[in-house]
Amino acid sequence: MPARIKFVAAIVAASLVLSSAPAFAQPSAAQRPVSVSELRQRAAQAYSSGDAATFRSVATALHEMRPYNDEYMSWVVIGAALEGDRPAAYEMMLAMQQQGLSFDFNSTEATQAIRGTQVYDHVNDLMVRAGQPAGSAEVEFALPEDILLPTGIAWDSSREQWLVSDVRKGAVFAVDSNGKASTLVSADADNQLQGIYSLLVDEQANRLWLTSNPTKLREGHDADNARPAEIVELALDTLEIVARHTVPVDKQPRRLGGMVRTPGGDIYAVDSVLPVIYRLSPGDEELSSFLAAHGMTSLRGIALSDDGSKLYVADYEMGLLGLDLADKKAFQVQGADNLNLGGIEGLFFRDGHLVVIQNGITPQRIMRLQLTEDGTAIGDIAPLAVALDIFNLPDFGTMKGAELVFFANSHWVPNAREQGPVQVAKINVDNAPSLISNEVQKIMEEHRKQQADAAGDS
Repeated sequence: MPARIKFVAAIVAASLVLSSAPAFAQPSAAQRPVSVSELRQRAAQAYSSGDAATFRSVATALHEMRPYNDEYMSWVVIGAALEGDRPAAYEMMLAMQQQGLSFDFNSTEATQAIRGTQVYDHVNDLMVRAGQPAGSAEVEFALPEDILLPTGIAWDSSREQWLVSDVRKGAVFAVDSNGKASTLVSADADNQLQGIYSLLVDEQANRLWLTSNPTKLREGHDADNARPAEIVELALDTLEIVARHTVPVDKQPRRLGGMVRTPGGDIYAVDSVLPVIYRLSPGDEELSSFLAAHGMTSLRGIALSDDGSKLYVADYEMGLLGLDLADKKAFQVQGADNLNLGGIEGLFFRDGHLVVIQNGITPQRIMRLQLTEDGTAIGDIAPLAVALDIFNLPDFGTMKGAELVFFANSHWVPNAREQGPVQVAKINVDNAPSLISNEVQKIMEEHRKQQADAAGDS
């Protein structure tokens, strides 16, 4: 992710971005809470007009609404700096640094008032260095250049090839270890497939499941005749369509994303537009709403525990949601203060750990998170790969044994095609160091002691 250098330009441009929160029935203007997009506009106006107090207040409100958003955390630092509040600015800088986030606060003149101390120089230097590459991943192959928007990948042992889904063509490709691809199925007037966002393979059941969504991104999209979002079930060997399972048909926009399948045959899928988790049980004709994830904004990755008892879902802004499938009880997956769970696109389960691909924070990274014994909280944190040169919005992937196989770059970002085809990389998730550092904490504690002593003398 490019470094944010010109803060004023960035914040004014950001004010034009609409909130990704789902559009349910709207209350009256008097009752309606202030939205993220409205707060962003207020922040931009306050900053441009030199109203430091309002900017800081709005930045704090945004951080409280989206605590993992690293952009809002940087705004809190800058707001404190504009008002000359060094302790508050340093506390947020330290929190960002401990979460492994990267930002150079020397890149904006707004931080002049908090510079020139040991704490600032040391923490800012560490945050700059956090954006340097760490760890490693091995590129397996590059996809053909005409596979523009790959969104799913799975290993098909019956073909001894990778299956890759593509939104742009509404297609599934079989890809060998050299990146040579052949089309297995592609959208046409007969099969009425739409943009393919994810896929599941079960060789024993001879099944291939696809999430098919109406989208303008697909070549030849016809909005007037498009089918609703659905899971399409195909025979894996012949690729004949066996069944189609639609979402509840109403006027709400829907987009089916990641899927998992339990040992009992239930399929769970997330809706990335509405915060809803759907279930498709054996014998069902349509998807049913299993859980409305209130408070979530944009559901992305989904993973299933090895024993099939717990479901984990990543929200791009709000972190990780867990679900006990036996009693249908949802819980927020808690982590330590030094763990940022924002910007998770890919989510996977491996031997009591969650593996996450985070492309919505800086630096982009892949992390392994050890779960507690009851599976409701995160214990040890281990980085697998951080800010690698091959990373340009890494997003979707799959587990093959101990290896995470994933798309290291993406064509979802501007001018991405100029950087070449999408590369498929792999990383062994069982091998990673522990992310532990106490040096900055000691410096910060000394700074707090000095502040307390100074306050006592006054």
